[in-house]
Amino acid sequence: APIFGPLNAMVLSYCISKCGVNMLTKISASSSKQDGVLCVGAHPGWVKTEIGNSGEKETGMSGDLTPAESACHMTHLMEQITEEHAGMYLTKDFGTLPW
Repeated sequence: APIFGPLNAMVLSYCISKCGVNMLTKISASSSKQDGVLCVGAHPGWVKTEIGNSGEKETGMSGDLTPAESACHMTHLMEQITEEHAGMYLTKDFGTLPW
């Protein structure tokens, strides 16, 4: 069985677009670094939005951050990144996630 459950158009399109964004980040980080432009991927956390809470009925789980809280975390992250972070996929509290 697929790791994301039944393969459907929504899952497939999400996975393909995520791969594209990840590759764009890595390539942009590499090609823009010499110009002083830093590119990182940033995970905003599980945000309480219509999409973030879409499985709540089935799972009983929902996002743990409001959009405002997530935006504050992302703003802080962007203010603190350095050249060392170029091309990384960062969590809201500066952890790193694998691509």
